[in-house]
Amino acid sequence: MLHMVQTMHKLLIMHIKTTPADLPTNRYVVVAHDAGAANILMSNEAVKDFPAKYYVLSGPALIKWGHNVPNHKLLDIKVLDDLADVLRVIDIVLTGTGWSSDIEHNARILAKQEEKHCVALIDHWVNYIPRFTRQNKIVLPDEVWVTDEDAFSLANATFPTLPVFTIKNHYLLNAKSKVVNAKKHLNNQILYVLEPVHEDWGNAQSIDEEFQALNYFKQYLTTVFPSTYPQIRLRMHPSESEAKYRNWVEENRDLPIVFDTFEDIETSIANADWVFGCESYGLIVAIECGKTVYSTIPHWAPRARLPHDRLKHLRDLIP
Repeated sequence: MLHMVQTMHKLLIMHIKTTPADLPTNRYVVVAHDAGAANILMSNEAVKDFPAKYYVLSGPALIKWGHNVPNHKLLDIKVLDDLADVLRVIDIVLTGTGWSSDIEHNARILAKQEEKHCVALIDHWVNYIPRFTRQNKIVLPDEVWVTDEDAFSLANATFPTLPVFTIKNHYLLNAKSKVVNAKKHLNNQILYVLEPVHEDWGNAQSIDEEFQALNYFKQYLTTVFPSTYPQIRLRMHPSESEAKYRNWVEENRDLPIVFDTFEDIETSIANADWVFGCESYGLIVAIECGKTVYSTIPHWAPRARLPHDRLKHLRDLIP
């Protein structure tokens, strides 16, 4: 039975590229916590590229539910508290691959135990193995989904025994449209897209890597950056709070730093002339929208792994 489900599912995913509206609506449950995969899946849901019957959401993914899915969908799709409540009536468990909780990892474990076909959507280009690792235990899905050719190549190289498929990314398409059509309220603004860094850059500094990048960013602004700017807006990552960065802001009051208050990142990008950050997906949205975008990963760390040739690197610009 499981083999038949897997075979049928592969045919359906091949089908998704041409006639996604034909996908059945009663086979899938989506489990998501982090915003990345949730943004993509919910945006695809809105255009029927991925119709799912149930969602098990927490954290940023649950917050984004009301923003990304049209209201009429709420009548057809149920958000549940517990994956176990629905496992007996679905065949396929689709998870995100975030860092901020174990809900997606535990869903993959449960899917394996219950012999349900498990799919994982990777929404980025870094740390593929660690996304499936908790307490030194790796739990891989039965197949992997990605959203572009670069991620497809990376996933195939990282998981040579797993089938890898590319799905449409309506979130990026919608984000580009939203940025282009947004009303710009500010001029000559710098946007810094914050994110937690999960690697050890090995520089023996006594501060976390994200603060090393912020200090490197300040060094660039104060020694090399050629333009004037009235504000530097710090955009929080959905998994973090402003409290984490308040001391750094206070220590750098010589710069016009404020916390970004726009509701969504698309409006933040629309109101920025320059966008900085480490490897956030927000940098990709900004690049696609024609913004000037810089990675702030310092020269003592591995180079930014975002596969976009329009991304500038501060390490190449600071003498």
